[in-house]
Amino acid sequence: MKFGERKSIENPISPEKEKGLLKETTVYINAGGRGTRLESILEHDPETGIAKALIEIKGVPIIKLLSDNLVHQGFGSVLIGAGDHKKIADLYKNKEDEEKESSKANVDVVNFNDELGTGGDLLRTIRRENNNIKENILVQNVDTAVVFNAEKLLEQHKKTGASATIVLTRRQGVPNKDAFLIGHDNKILFSKETKDPKYIIKEPDQEMIKYKASSTGVIIFDKKALLDFDWSETDGPISIYNQILGKLIKDGKIYAYDNGENFFMDIGTPENYMKAVQKHPILFGYMYGSDLSKK
Repeated sequence: MKFGERKSIENPISPEKEKGLLKETTVYINAGGRGTRLESILEHDPETGIAKALIEIKGVPIIKLLSDNLVHQGFGSVLIGAGDHKKIADLYKNKEDEEKESSKANVDVVNFNDELGTGGDLLRTIRRENNNIKENILVQNVDTAVVFNAEKLLEQHKKTGASATIVLTRRQGVPNKDAFLIGHDNKILFSKETKDPKYIIKEPDQEMIKYKASSTGVIIFDKKALLDFDWSETDGPISIYNQILGKLIKDGKIYAYDNGENFFMDIGTPENYMKAVQKHPILFGYMYGSDLSKK
């Protein structure tokens, strides 16, 4: 079973088309954060904080679990946005030659010498690596474990012609619960995660809202939308969820992908990190075909 599929749901996309959609997509793993929420239980560098990507579950760094899973799904290109965490690059430099040769995808780490936020790192990476990046860019936070149907997400994104499509969950007990308000045309109308006055808009009336949901840390972007974003390094740090999504919501160019009650866990908090350690076989079971849709 493919990543994120429920056993009871038949995939309507042909294997040939499915493979093409994955190959047309570059994955960007957002791994440059400071890990401030975990400082109470893990050691941290006073300058760069905690490299969340290197947090281990059963002896394996979560970035390795995530990147291996993405390659296993069939994505042809994976970029790890590591910010100023140089040790993440060291992890991949030290891979065995045999593993490199047998890899089904290129996994590359992008580092910068300064910290310009999740949005700044993403935009700098897209501009620097432009010629090597596909038209679809799937951005996933390194500290989230989520089950979703990647093929269906890409198909929906392609059909709408959106600048971005965000994967949302309706599960209870998640961070920033119901932060996103979705309209009847499936567009994102409003986000409580937008804090920049430049992009804050009025909250819509209740009759305009179809449902409310929360982010899973997974977004598909159209590359052109990111290349066109008006920002330079001298403007200072920006956030993916605050400024970049804020502008797209204000412009009416981002749609929702309703992931319903499928499995989702933000493992970037002390409580959930401990749960992740305890539930390792379940948490990463999708890599081996387990059905997590109801767990």
